[in-house]
Amino acid sequence: MDAIALGDHFLHIEPSADGHVLRLVGPGGGQRVEIAITPQGPVLRLLGGLRLELDGDLTVDAQRVALHGRKGLSLSSGADASITVVGDLSARAELGNIALHANDDVCIDGERVRMNC
Repeated sequence: MDAIALGDHFLHIEPSADGHVLRLVGPGGGQRVEIAITPQGPVLRLLGGLRLELDGDLTVDAQRVALHGRKGLSLSSGADASITVVGDLSARAELGNIALHANDDVCIDGERVRMNC
């Protein structure tokens, strides 16, 4: 195992079963950042959370994007928001309700509006 001192942190490079792992370890041995280099591509693990603050726009462009919150998911905007898809759009609540609230009108426009199908 190689270790490089970076101030009060250390960068460890270790072989793993399917590649290599780079670990940035903090004071007292607390692990902060890990990058696993695997045959499927790099995997980034952050302990303690991550916050991104940008002055400009953030764009993510990928073949597919999946977001999963193990204990919840919240999306919010300080202004307008929109979702646009080329194919089907679905929403499903496995164990609960779906509630739509609007201060103004709620508009549903479709070739056919089907309820309780």
